[in-house]
Amino acid sequence: MFSLFKSKPKLFELIPDSYVDIHSHVLPGIDDGAKIMEDTRFLLNEMLDFGFTKVITTPHTMKNIWDNSTTTILESKAKVEKELPVESNRLQLSCASEYFLDADFIKLFEHEPLLCLKDNYVLVEMSYLNPPLQLYGILFELQLKGYKPVLAHPERYFFFIPISASMID
Repeated sequence: MFSLFKSKPKLFELIPDSYVDIHSHVLPGIDDGAKIMEDTRFLLNEMLDFGFTKVITTPHTMKNIWDNSTTTILESKAKVEKELPVESNRLQLSCASEYFLDADFIKLFEHEPLLCLKDNYVLVEMSYLNPPLQLYGILFELQLKGYKPVLAHPERYFFFIPISASMID
């Protein structure tokens, strides 16, 4: 029976056992996520409380904004593992990156390996307003290098949502 007074489920009730978070910004001070190690500690403990068992942290890599590299990301992860060994071990902390699709990204993956979510799956993002002019070329070249792109935040790219005639009326 339909009830107006039925309570909404809590977030932790919706997360299945052994859930893996594949997109978070928990490494301190290297992008717009955690600012300091205490923020990282808080976020990791909250993830543990929600039932997460693995976290693949994915800091932004975007030329002139978040100039992260494989080195800066791995160094930050190592610092977290050293300073927060209990949390990072309980969560099986690993890392990749969220790469911004632009000309600088092409240069990057042509010259060095990317940090992937798993195997050859690479997390990518682009402007929410307009796709890059060379979008299909970037994706094609990325796949020629053996990578499989995974689009971060697909719900934000309104230019990919088909418009039907009924939506215009």
